Amino acid sequence: AGIPDGVINVVPGFGPIAGAAVSSHMDIDALMPYDASLWPERHQTLIS
Repeated sequence: AGIPDGVINVVPGFGPIAGAAVSSHMDIDALMPYDASLWPERHQTLIS
């Protein structure tokens, strides 16, 4: 579809475990949770 490999990745898991690991990783530039109303504010703080 014209999007390079690795630009969009799906990481299944629960916020307290997967979310904490992904949001604190130095190679992650942005996150878009499936349901923003369920995403803990602390993950947004870690990536800003």
